[in-house]
Amino acid sequence: MILLAVIGSAHGIQGAVKVKTFTQSPRSILTYGTLRDEKGQEFSLKFLRLAPPDCLIVTIDGVGNRNQAEALRGTKLYVERAQLPDLPEEEFYHTDLIGLVVQDLEGQDIGHLRAINNFGAGDFLEIVGPDYHLYTISFTRVAVPLIRLPTKESAGCIQIDRAFLLDSITAQETSGEEE
Repeated sequence: MILLAVIGSAHGIQGAVKVKTFTQSPRSILTYGTLRDEKGQEFSLKFLRLAPPDCLIVTIDGVGNRNQAEALRGTKLYVERAQLPDLPEEEFYHTDLIGLVVQDLEGQDIGHLRAINNFGAGDFLEIVGPDYHLYTISFTRVAVPLIRLPTKESAGCIQIDRAFLLDSITAQETSGEEE
């Protein structure tokens, strides 16, 4: 399942909630129809208004007061991967890239993609090497010239230019473990 949104705080006294979306446009979450939480409970959203930059104020079927709305705070809302639309060439869903092998321009393995982060200055790939070193690289055409998604014939890979790798630390250091 693909995470599309998280229910935030209650809004008002009649059960409305603020929903943080992870879709390109906040309102596009409404095109997916019924969403589900991790347990499979269904949520049908009704749009009330935008709450910039990436939130909506919505009502949820069956939620009629502030207490019910507050009880949903932090609930993650998902759709099945098959419900996502096909993307144009050279656009990717993060979920399709996580776990892919990362190689340099000569085909040497560097590690695998652990995460894609955006802290406001564009997307960065987080790569974990076989030695548990953590590498970061800007997700640009120059730094990441090739992405092959998995097919029935191939496992897929991401090819990067090592010249753009940022300083590395061990992944164990980031989780508080010692080598």
